[in-house]
Amino acid sequence: PPPPSATMGLLEWLSARAGTEITVGSLLVLGGSMCMALMCGTPNAFNLISDSLQQDTGISDTQLSVLTALGLVGLYFTWPAGVLIDRFDALPVMIGGALMTVLCLIPMAFTTGSTYVLMVILFCIAGFGQGAIFVAAMGSALKTLDTLPGTAVALVGTCMSLSMGLSSMLVTNYKKISNCTEPHCWSNCVILEGIAIAVCFSIGIVATFFGHRLHRSTPDEPKLTSEVPDVSSVNGEEVALKSASQPQMSWKHSATTAALDPFFWALTVAYFSGISYGLLTVSQLTDIWGEYTNDAEDRSEWVNFMFPLFSLCVAVGNLVAGWASDFAVRSRIATRATCIGVMLYGCAGIQALLCLLSWIDPDSVYTDVLFAGLVVIVGSGMGASFTLFPALVGETYGHMNFGVFFGYLQVGSATASLVVPVAAQGIASSLDGFTIVFGLLCGILLLSATAVTALGMRKTRMEVQKTIDDVAYGPIGE
Repeated sequence: PPPPSATMGLLEWLSARAGTEITVGSLLVLGGSMCMALMCGTPNAFNLISDSLQQDTGISDTQLSVLTALGLVGLYFTWPAGVLIDRFDALPVMIGGALMTVLCLIPMAFTTGSTYVLMVILFCIAGFGQGAIFVAAMGSALKTLDTLPGTAVALVGTCMSLSMGLSSMLVTNYKKISNCTEPHCWSNCVILEGIAIAVCFSIGIVATFFGHRLHRSTPDEPKLTSEVPDVSSVNGEEVALKSASQPQMSWKHSATTAALDPFFWALTVAYFSGISYGLLTVSQLTDIWGEYTNDAEDRSEWVNFMFPLFSLCVAVGNLVAGWASDFAVRSRIATRATCIGVMLYGCAGIQALLCLLSWIDPDSVYTDVLFAGLVVIVGSGMGASFTLFPALVGETYGHMNFGVFFGYLQVGSATASLVVPVAAQGIASSLDGFTIVFGLLCGILLLSATAVTALGMRKTRMEVQKTIDDVAYGPIGE
């Protein structure tokens, strides 16, 4: 489309660019969703205060790993929130998630080692609140910008990625400005995070509420055609998806569909591997860097430097994956499932290099910089996973069913958040390093990439053939 001109307003140009109606209300919904996502990823940044919390409360390494894991489980296990979103819409879930997060996170700052169980419960509930907010924000963006699912998810996912850097900035600057003494700073940092979350969630909820009231778009009527779709390439995913609208399913129907679909199982395992790839760094960055350099004294300074860069790479991965996958699908270069396969193969390559460097353990400044760079680049793969998988779920199973199917898919990430921190810590402690952990994850990524690519191509062929049959003979049952 041409750039905005005197005869074409900005909203008209954006609508032509997106292929759907863009109004002030839809922009408010998108902006509100992005604002809430800015503070949805704080459990991912828990590593920033873990040393301080451990020194102050006296909890063990295992207790700290369990606390981190259960907080991440709440963030990633969003199936209950997805069912509620599809049933009652996103806004009530946003409000409930905001209350759960703020009312549990701030009291957590007053817990101690003797009240460890209460600390775990509060952090887990706060994680569930943030996970509900995130999936609701993503669902709202998908429905608003349904013709560009990759871009819609990328906008929200990028903001969630930046939340790790934002948390790091808040914690680091607070420690510099305030006169709090370690190790008691962690409780003040948690309170500060709770206040920032309350502000961002309030702005986002208000913007979403008024955005829905202002948005007056009406859905286009489906157009009947007698033309046979172009199936000269197996990359006919876009044609197959546009051939019919996906009706809203009951949770029983959706559960049956997910359980009997081999492609969905492949997606779940692939999502597990993609999230595990990033969670290993998020949850174990301090130990990974400390063991590689054999320098435990200044590892906190390095981690505070590397974490914002990691967060930036996650954000870049979100944006690039969203734009590139939309371009590839629209240009019929590749399906979104193929894009996921390519991304996972790249992640496996990065993991193999980390495994090699940690195995040979070279004593050089250059290899230290290379290792740090590879650890930071891991974030781009994690960001791409946050974008590509939700976009493919929305395309394949319909935006009306996004919440529940993405909730099923999040079982993979919830499992990763529960297993990876504890298992990685246990394996690294028993084998004196993360070399084996890197190697195992590399193998899982390779298998997942192969499975999702092969089954994705098979599913695309089946959908295109069904489209041809419907055009030639009419839908089955009529």
